[in-house]
Amino acid sequence: MPKEQIDAILEREKEGLVALSTYIQQNPELGGKEYKSSKALCDYLEEKGFTVQRGVGPFETAFIANKKKGEGGPHIAFCAEYDALPDVGHACGHHLIGVAGVAAGLALAQMEVDEPFEVSVIGTHDEEGVGGKIDLINEGAFEGVDVAMMLIADGNNFI
Repeated sequence: MPKEQIDAILEREKEGLVALSTYIQQNPELGGKEYKSSKALCDYLEEKGFTVQRGVGPFETAFIANKKKGEGGPHIAFCAEYDALPDVGHACGHHLIGVAGVAAGLALAQMEVDEPFEVSVIGTHDEEGVGGKIDLINEGAFEGVDVAMMLIADGNNFI
């Protein structure tokens, strides 16, 4: 069953994902300057077998991490935010939102299914300042994506 697979994958990856979120939270960076956060997310995804394009267009801290299973099928993308607010750091939870996107992409990529698909994690720079997703849409980062989504932290839950 898919739910049991996802639960097992996330349990197996839990320690690394929590460490990644903690690192980003303890190293808050303003939009467009998320060098440590972007690098940490990219390094983690590469370690998990994703092909990572660091820097998208002129945006050094944006990235696209991709993994395919077979040829054809849907292309599903998860957005990851990781910038912080001036003077308050990650008060809006982007250290959680970024890692939640990574976790969702990782869980899908590791699922054992017979159908082909492609999964991407799209690192969206400077969400607090300029809305990095808009920049990335204009740069073509979402071309060929059938569905894109992200998770938002709402208290103790993700929606």
